[in-house]
Amino acid sequence: MNIEATAVERFWDKVDRRSKDECWEWTASTRSGYGAFKLGRKTVLAHRIAYTLERGDIPDGILVCHTCDNRICVNPNHLFLVTHYDNWLDAVQKGRMPAVPPGTHRWKAGERPINHKQPPPGTGWCCACQEFLPEDRFCKNRRQWNGLHMYCKECVRANRRKSG
Repeated sequence: MNIEATAVERFWDKVDRRSKDECWEWTASTRSGYGAFKLGRKTVLAHRIAYTLERGDIPDGILVCHTCDNRICVNPNHLFLVTHYDNWLDAVQKGRMPAVPPGTHRWKAGERPINHKQPPPGTGWCCACQEFLPEDRFCKNRRQWNGLHMYCKECVRANRRKSG
């Protein structure tokens, strides 16, 4: 991300800087609770700009997360890079997102991000058996247990038998 010097100055003017260990809160507009900064015609999340300015470019498909869990914090010392999967796992461990029932999810941290594979047309990806299956093999609403993962009818039945 190439940012002009005037935009950098404008960016830091919107930050309440404190000590290096405290949160540096974004004082301007927000989007979904995160700081939002206008670069040309594009709006970019403020913590992503802060990370880029202090640490360098962010690889494609990688998220910038907060150690402090403060969405408006832009302190580069509180920011770190993660995959989508690791971000989801962090949210589950902190109780901010529902977890998949035990024994149904085979991915391990860092193995691959959620939605890594795109299903061919007319199919879906079952998170439990990790197979591409025709859409008619999924439950009617295609979503089971939480809003993130899809499970085929066979895996749903198997989980119900296990939890009995």
